[in-house]
Amino acid sequence: MKTIAAYALSFASLCAVASAQNSSPAVTVARWPQDRLAAISLTFDDGINTHLDFVGPILKKHHLNATFFVATGMGPWEKRKPEWKQLALDGNELANHTVHHPCLLEQITPHSQDYTPAMFEAEIRDAALDLATTLNSSRGLTFAYPCGNMSFGKPQDEVANAALYLCYVSEYAFAARAVGSGAPVNPDDLNVLAVGDLGPTAGKGFPALLAQAEPAFASHNWVVFCFHGVGGDWLAITPEALDELAAYLERHPDIWTAPFGDVVRYMQERK
Repeated sequence: MKTIAAYALSFASLCAVASAQNSSPAVTVARWPQDRLAAISLTFDDGINTHLDFVGPILKKHHLNATFFVATGMGPWEKRKPEWKQLALDGNELANHTVHHPCLLEQITPHSQDYTPAMFEAEIRDAALDLATTLNSSRGLTFAYPCGNMSFGKPQDEVANAALYLCYVSEYAFAARAVGSGAPVNPDDLNVLAVGDLGPTAGKGFPALLAQAEPAFASHNWVVFCFHGVGGDWLAITPEALDELAAYLERHPDIWTAPFGDVVRYMQERK
């Protein structure tokens, strides 16, 4: 019996050694591709003329790509659709910002207070279908909440409609940009349907924009800028400010500049 016991113990020891030798080492996926310092996404809301007139050429000049959240019911989408398609072919992301940009702010129409659930779902669904058809793509879309509002309808229905809103977004998009607190996004603490931006950018020059982004570089996190007009339209920055920011990012390849959806995909696959 002692011989058998000793043999069994020896065999178990050999198995343990063999198992240890054959076991795969732990694999850690880099926080950002190619182990870069941080990530940044330039996002532009509404799908307006200055995006085609100024933003597209600036991005192309500096070999960068961005995300354009398009409200498909606005004139520039229908009137300049070939140019939007070319923007996508150049590597930029075209994403969903509803059809008519309903908003809870009184000064912006249409008023989302007047929407029923069926009406609001149609805003998201119809824009998604238009974008997917135009781009001939089934890759999936991202979304940005118009005015940053995450509910609709009458005040007494706010909570119930907020839940419905999230359901509609999750059905037609795999991620969504919301209004943020101004803090960078930590990839280890990601709410995929409410990714915060860095806050207001209107009227800011390059130094102020860079100051907004620098905390993310120091903490190795993700910067999400939200812009509207560039050189015109509304809530605008100057083309010069964007050009300086784009030039800075081109000079710093250690910062991963990528469309919003690409960054979300990477973070999801990393997990």
